Amino acid sequence: MWLKSIDLKNMYNFGDEGTRDLNDFKQFNLFIGKNGSGKTNVFRAICNLETFSSYSLKDNRYYYRLKSLRRTLKLGNIEQDPFENFSVKLVYNNSIGDEDYVVEFIAGRHRIGDFKWYAGSLIRRNDSDQILINKLHILESSNPWPAILSFSMSYIFQLEFSFQPGSVTEYFTRVKDLSDRGYGHEGAPVANYNEWSSGFFSITSLLLDFLTTQQNIVCIDEPEVHLEPRVLRKLLDILMWLSIRNIKHSAPDTIEFNQNMENEWKKWFSNSSWLTSTVWASEDPLNMLKNSQIFFASHSSVLINYFLKFPELCSIYEFDRNHVESSHIIKWFDGKEETKEHATAIASVRKVGYIPHSILDNLGTQGSDILQVNGVVWVEGPSDVIYIKKWLQLHAFENDLLELTPGYHYEFQIYGGAILDSICFMKLEDNGQEELQKLVSMFSFSRNAYIVIDSDAILMDGRIVEKSNFKKAKEFIRKQFEELKTKGYNLGLWYNKNNTTQTTIEDYIDDETKIFIKSKFKRNVWSKKVYAIKVTEYWGGNKLMSDFKPGLNEEISKLYDTIVSWNK
Repeated sequence: MWLKSIDLKNMYNFGDEGTRDLNDFKQFNLFIGKNGSGKTNVFRAICNLETFSSYSLKDNRYYYRLKSLRRTLKLGNIEQDPFENFSVKLVYNNSIGDEDYVVEFIAGRHRIGDFKWYAGSLIRRNDSDQILINKLHILESSNPWPAILSFSMSYIFQLEFSFQPGSVTEYFTRVKDLSDRGYGHEGAPVANYNEWSSGFFSITSLLLDFLTTQQNIVCIDEPEVHLEPRVLRKLLDILMWLSIRNIKHSAPDTIEFNQNMENEWKKWFSNSSWLTSTVWASEDPLNMLKNSQIFFASHSSVLINYFLKFPELCSIYEFDRNHVESSHIIKWFDGKEETKEHATAIASVRKVGYIPHSILDNLGTQGSDILQVNGVVWVEGPSDVIYIKKWLQLHAFENDLLELTPGYHYEFQIYGGAILDSICFMKLEDNGQEELQKLVSMFSFSRNAYIVIDSDAILMDGRIVEKSNFKKAKEFIRKQFEELKTKGYNLGLWYNKNNTTQTTIEDYIDDETKIFIKSKFKRNVWSKKVYAIKVTEYWGGNKLMSDFKPGLNEEISKLYDTIVSWNK
């Protein structure tokens, strides 16, 4: 049973408007926003509603009320009693029947639903070595958790871990000089908690809590603490895979993700000692995994970016807070009243659409803090964008590869031929006055860059001549590219300096296409952009990269591989 919605009115730091936008939850839900905007308070309501009980002899039952100070709130000249509108409502999808299952408190009093049975599990980071050791003792060799934990940690950190009940062995730290004991020159794997990072402890502890919890609803608070972005993304891979692998999905991105993770698991498992374990002999214990619904509270743009990749599975909710000048009247048990003047922080929440720019503003994230895309492909004009985007699609389809998404995996930036004289990869002080005169640094947009430059070369009197006015600018870009590549920068350059056959991107178009387009349309009445649209529409998905002029397949393959490397 998963949570569908939750509405908190005059509860914690939420006001009379409540949290009515916290609805239509999916399997994975991200709460993101300022500190003190109510994210953790919603977790408290999902996982541990604070109540006190009283027993009625007359009715022979317990009654529950929410723990809260009854108060009268005065906003301006309007006096209201929030205790009268003090409510909590959680709605769950019912796996047994068609009707929803409702847990509700009205005016602070429990009205309906078993709020304890359906409570979620709250997981917070913990990097204590002693707590981790204690948790490892709950593992049993008769269940699959040690193997799954071993794979998960090995996948996340790209290091070798092996967990057993009560212990863990790390294969990346080895005892030296043990060849006489039969261990060989590499040494023996050891368990050395003293050298573990806080990230090792916190992720191992988090995964143990996740695997062993009995609840189907899990709330994870700030998983990004201590973690670099690459590790955080791999942690999200593991949590998503463990939660969806036993559910059928229709979205191609989700199917492809699940298949890739299954392949990673099979590759690891086939080389592990668990292959001969009796636990896995009869059936796959991974089929016993719960289909968990997960809620994350975070301030990380990494989670925002990750969630946008899987719209079928994920929802994002933005939390905010505003101060309202107010007063409240405390009514004591002896009948006396006391007025307190203060500014009340009222929290609010809204569901976020596909483009989450407002979230970044709310978090105070500046453009210089994050990369909007993972890399930029610089081209001369809009027609180049149309052709290259189509060729990347054809290359991926023909080779059964992931189709790259503009705006996420990469994006185009148009520099225009006349602007080429004013750009460089980056400004290096030791490159002399010529570079300092450049107006635009491509690294200001993204540290990953690929530039496409026409050769504009022609044969004249038996020698190759550059017909454009930017020969010096092109040579400057080429030299800077070669210099930066030697320093480890992940760059790309499509510039065939002396190519007199394919001098522009359009020259790679095959003859059959040119003949067909010419027979159907008048080329001279179109702009290069419209012509490019007509050409790529004609190609559809039926062209092979080998159909085009020589050299194109190699250039597109290099570009595709470079973009993939930006996204690892």
